[in-house]
Amino acid sequence: MGAKTSGRPKPAPVKSLAGLSLKEVRDQYHSYLFDDFLPFMEKYVIDAEFGGFMCQADRDGTRLGTSKTPTNEGRGIWVWSYLYSVLSKEQKYLDTAKRSLDLILRSRPEGDTLWPRSLTREGEPAAAADITVYGDLYVAAGVAEYARAAHDAGAWQLAKDIMEKCIRIYDRPDYDSISGADPVQGPRRQNVSMLLLPVTASLLKYKSDPEVEAVAARCVEAVVNRHHNPAYELNNDILLHDHSRAGGSHAQYVAFGISIQTLWMILAEGLRLKDRKLFDTAAERFRRHIVIGWDDVYGGVASALTNVDDNTWNMTKPLHNDVEALVGLLSMIEHTGDPGAVELFSRIYEFTIEKRLLKKYGYPLWQHEGDRKVTYQPHTQRAEHFHNSRHLMMNLAALDRMVARGGKASGLLGD
Repeated sequence: MGAKTSGRPKPAPVKSLAGLSLKEVRDQYHSYLFDDFLPFMEKYVIDAEFGGFMCQADRDGTRLGTSKTPTNEGRGIWVWSYLYSVLSKEQKYLDTAKRSLDLILRSRPEGDTLWPRSLTREGEPAAAADITVYGDLYVAAGVAEYARAAHDAGAWQLAKDIMEKCIRIYDRPDYDSISGADPVQGPRRQNVSMLLLPVTASLLKYKSDPEVEAVAARCVEAVVNRHHNPAYELNNDILLHDHSRAGGSHAQYVAFGISIQTLWMILAEGLRLKDRKLFDTAAERFRRHIVIGWDDVYGGVASALTNVDDNTWNMTKPLHNDVEALVGLLSMIEHTGDPGAVELFSRIYEFTIEKRLLKKYGYPLWQHEGDRKVTYQPHTQRAEHFHNSRHLMMNLAALDRMVARGGKASGLLGD
């Protein structure tokens, strides 16, 4: 399904978003990242003594704990490696990633064992080995992106090894089984594909590899052809071990944050492969999840449609639902000039800046928690260092390219 020149009319250049010029939006993104996020992280979250990230911090930086986790270390390694690779070649960014990598490797498990659930500040195990692959996959993603940033072949192989270990564990017929009213032995979860795709993306940016390509293709197949429910054109998170549809509540549940995040990664695969059909399929489904999940009363993307047929909802609104939507929408705008994506991006960006930005309360980070109205919460238990920073970095890089092209579509898909 390679890219072909189509009969589509050439899209008009995109000159503005959310009532601002591209340059103005780009400058806002730059400020949110370099003036707000990074100084806060350097002052309160990055551990200058032992390396790694202490994310237990209140909005003003008050430290609430010093424990660390493989998830937070892997996320941090990815963020600071990407920052160095794509936006700023300041050595301190790569050094931050390397010190976190050194810290997490102190507790690297042997064989097909997963990392401990938590670590001490010094990087020693503070809990038993995890039973799900999520933390290890975040580590793999971070190490893979570090390998790209540092041109480190050993780190590349380490990331691939961790990824393959996680797949072996995930493929066990009894992995992470679900009990209760609708039990599932060895369920297939969309969020595992969501966590594998960033690993394969970073590994393949470093060098081509048929085994890594096969993992990426496996994820695309699962997300596009298995998790997608044609009965109502949304994705279910849980499938049976053979990737067939699970019954009961699992066939009725739609997690918007997971689906939106995963589908922009399928967009990225379409771009990488120059596969317009895959890109368009992902774009259509991505857009549908945003439109269905959007709260027309109070704004924002809801957490979940808990039962499609009964029309029952979880109306909490975590930050990542909105910012992950902004990542995919800007990708659609950059590469196709899609006017519908421009409208959706503008609506979500304006909502997010109004409701999440905490500068009016004196705090530099964004509110990552949210009830239905995203009511201001003066305190938090966690300094969020991944979803929003990834959004800011990826969209800043995209806006830099868009400004340089005068808002014209990229042409990467053959249009």
